[in-house]
Amino acid sequence: MLLITSPAQLRSTKNAVALGNFYALHIGHKQVIDQAVNYAKAHGIPSLAQIFDRPPAEVISGDKDAKAVNSLDARVKILESWGVELLTVEEFTPAMMRMPPEVYVSEHVIKRFNAAAVFAGENFRFGFRGAGDISLLGELCRAHGAEVAPVPLVKLDETVSSTRIRAFIEAGDMETANKYLGRAFSLTGEVLRGAGRGRELGFPTANMAIPQKIVSPESGVYITGAGLGGRRLPGVTNVGAKPTVGVDSLNIETHVIGLDEDLYGKKVEIFFYKKIREIKKFGNTWELKSQVGRDIEKARHFFGTPTVQNDQISD
Repeated sequence: MLLITSPAQLRSTKNAVALGNFYALHIGHKQVIDQAVNYAKAHGIPSLAQIFDRPPAEVISGDKDAKAVNSLDARVKILESWGVELLTVEEFTPAMMRMPPEVYVSEHVIKRFNAAAVFAGENFRFGFRGAGDISLLGELCRAHGAEVAPVPLVKLDETVSSTRIRAFIEAGDMETANKYLGRAFSLTGEVLRGAGRGRELGFPTANMAIPQKIVSPESGVYITGAGLGGRRLPGVTNVGAKPTVGVDSLNIETHVIGLDEDLYGKKVEIFFYKKIREIKKFGNTWELKSQVGRDIEKARHFFGTPTVQNDQISD
């Protein structure tokens, strides 16, 4: 995939363009991307997707705490795995926010992206104050000779949306969030040096800071997978404080089952599968150690891996 950082990198050929907010990159977004990619292959042209560098809410409403479901790096990686050939990352600025729908289509979709066909969800909104809808997008694009294909919304128990997925994650309902995403929700970070209490208990852990701009699961203990150098190993992750040992600060701490190696300074991706209990304060470290042992057994049962030393797992 070619990451577009300047207009000069865009080819002179026509493109099949996918439009959307693409923050959660859930199963509904994949339908949009799939249609653009399939059209591109059928017509021998590149597929192109546009994403923004930040949640538009940061600019539109001044919400500096607006959080995405995926980091920018994660979105690039996912879109590449979905077959997108060209990806443009736009800076969402006040000028972009105030852009009329007609200008966005003529200057970006047609002139810059050189669209032969445009794919977007049937609830797609664009332009100043969301004045443009999928119907107007069709009118404006067809006036420039480009096709527009509205993609129906995907419904499971309810309509799939980034807002609902964020709510599921924040509530610790990882199973529903993952069903809507079509993959396991994950957080990536560098392993930080901790106090070594996990190793003292016999369960060494990899510690990560909680990302500031990415939604994170509510406090609790989760069955997880740890992505390490092409492997995905089963684990148990504590999100939040550690009251038994007097630690009140929020953190993400993962015991990778069957792994005994130094991970400090390495980048690890933690995949969240299921919340198994709330965080609680135990009477002593022996009680804590016994509970962690039970948590690990639940994880082993979840993955069906009675021996997990070298096993790999997948979504």
